[in-house]
Amino acid sequence: MIRFGKLFSPKCIVIENVPNLLKAKTENGDKVIDIIVSELEMIGYHVDYDILEATSFGVPQIRKRLVVVASKSKLNQPFPLPTHTCEGQNTSLLKTPTSI
Repeated sequence: MIRFGKLFSPKCIVIENVPNLLKAKTENGDKVIDIIVSELEMIGYHVDYDILEATSFGVPQIRKRLVVVASKSKLNQPFPLPTHTCEGQNTSLLKTPTSI
């Protein structure tokens, strides 16, 4: 995706992956997410990331995904607000997403 950003310079890049990518480290101990953010910033993107739950958006499956949004201009709210909740569901996703 970083090569794609370098070659085509789109206004926005969205990357989704497993949440455990936040824990992944290189052999040298560098966090993979930090490398991704740094590389995207070096080619002119503002980067935000958060873990989103599919059920919070009406998708009938229990699935969490890491979503990285890289944009040429700073976004005030890069992630949608949840549209669905279940009784007893953790509402921590209703808080402001993580920004870099």
